[in-house]
Amino acid sequence: MFDYSFMSITYRPIIVISSTRPENIPDLIKYVFRSSRASSGKKVYLHFITDIPFHEFTSYAREPLLDNIDLGVEIFTWKEDEIEKMMKVIQEEFSDNVGIIFYCDEEKRNIIKKISQSIPNSYKVNLVKDMCK
Repeated sequence: MFDYSFMSITYRPIIVISSTRPENIPDLIKYVFRSSRASSGKKVYLHFITDIPFHEFTSYAREPLLDNIDLGVEIFTWKEDEIEKMMKVIQEEFSDNVGIIFYCDEEKRNIIKKISQSIPNSYKVNLVKDMCK
C-alpha cells in the first residue's frame, strides 16, 4: 500500500477587496481569476464596494464568471457605509492559508487604500497583490 498524501495539492482561498466603476467589473473578474490561479487559489471570496445592486454587478460580471466556472466564487456587494460589516465577514473567512488581493481603479483608490491601511498586519502577511498602490 502506498501513501499518496504527499502528492495532494493544497489550494489557497483568496479574499479580494475591490471597488471599480461598473464598466471595469469584467476586467476585475478576469484579473482576479488569473491571479487566483497563479497563487494556487480554487476559491475566491470577492468583496466589492459599490452603489449598484447585486444583480447589476452580476450582469457586468456574467461572461468572465462563466469562463471560469471551475473556480469557486462567493460574491458580496457592500455599500461604502457597510465596510465595518464587511470586515467582520472577512474575519470569519480568514485563516493562515488565505491570500488577499486589493483591486481598484483610479476613481475608487481612496476607499480601498483606507481599508488596506486599517487591516491587521497578520492579514497583510498574506497579501498576494495590491493593485491600488
